[in-house]
Amino acid sequence: MQDFTQNNSAKNDSTKNDSTKEVDKEVDLADSALGQTTTDTNHNLQNPHLSDDFIRAPKNDSKNDNIETHTLERVTTYSTAKSQREIFDENNNIASVSGEALQKLNIQNSKDLSQVFSGLYITNSGGSAYPSITFRGLHTSYYYSPSMRLYVDGVPQDIFFINQELLDVENVEIFKGMSGTLYGENAQAGIISINSNFISNKTKATLSTTFGNLDRTVMGSASGSIIKDKLYAKLSFKHSDFLGQVKDSQTGAKADTSSSNLARASLSYDDGKYYAGLDYFFDKSTNHDFFYLSDSELTSKDNLTHNFGTYGVPSIYRTIQTYALKAGYQSENINLRNVFSVQDRQMPITNFGSTWEENQMQFSDELKITQTYANNSTSLYGAFFSI
Repeated sequence: MQDFTQNNSAKNDSTKNDSTKEVDKEVDLADSALGQTTTDTNHNLQNPHLSDDFIRAPKNDSKNDNIETHTLERVTTYSTAKSQREIFDENNNIASVSGEALQKLNIQNSKDLSQVFSGLYITNSGGSAYPSITFRGLHTSYYYSPSMRLYVDGVPQDIFFINQELLDVENVEIFKGMSGTLYGENAQAGIISINSNFISNKTKATLSTTFGNLDRTVMGSASGSIIKDKLYAKLSFKHSDFLGQVKDSQTGAKADTSSSNLARASLSYDDGKYYAGLDYFFDKSTNHDFFYLSDSELTSKDNLTHNFGTYGVPSIYRTIQTYALKAGYQSENINLRNVFSVQDRQMPITNFGSTWEENQMQFSDELKITQTYANNSTSLYGAFFSI
């Protein structure tokens, strides 16, 4: 199955290199140029001319010797955006890391991607609900217009959803600088693209748990075909808790705790020529890290406490629902795909005895057409709107 939002493929070819060749002359080093030197009239040493005899291998008179040959395998990998890699094929423009590598490094949240991508910094500016991105020194002081944008399976993400749990990830790519213009929701520093594992005819089910001193995670997924080679479905979920490090000086309970629940349901049709898909994402998170510690409170790192006064521990409740309708068409030289999405964010914030809301509903549509010519050159056309 080929998913136009997740065009993950790998192409392998191999070439055999016969590195053995018989020659009909043995090398006599004494009579070759290897043992001779030449000087000019000023007695300066000149480079000797190496004869053809020197670069030939000696004849092997033993007919019983086995000659071992090796096959060299050349592997070419393609990202989810094959056409984009063809246009920006320099390594400096695109960086990628696999989901398997992220699991080995225990990267659970998009904010932790700064640990694997050089020059990327994702920090919290007033709690985890207000992430701030700096990439290769580019940063905007205006929070609502970040220097970098996030896509998940071709869907542009809300700015408050840059910090999100990673779920069922195939790979994560960064399109740097001008390569970010290949996406409609572009930014001056580039684009982070998170791509989920694609669905196939093979039925798959996974379940994993992680427990630590400060956090614990449970996640699972199930996918497979409903109609072989045509209709596919996938369900995935993740629950995570952060147990906190800072105590409330009045109650003694941990204050900076957080919890997150993320779920996804996908249904897709793909017959090799036409594609249609429907995705639903759900995120419900609670954070209590919307405060700062004073210098005196930081002196005792083994017993961090904070006095929240009469206002109590601040709370951020984030609920984001995303609906995405996808369609595509593929022929020998045309690849068309369109993603229409609606993202609804409800986020009440309570702090200092008052409550305010950061709510928004965003509609966006992105169309891309890739054309391949007889000489293997590629053109990419696109249109995007967001309200």
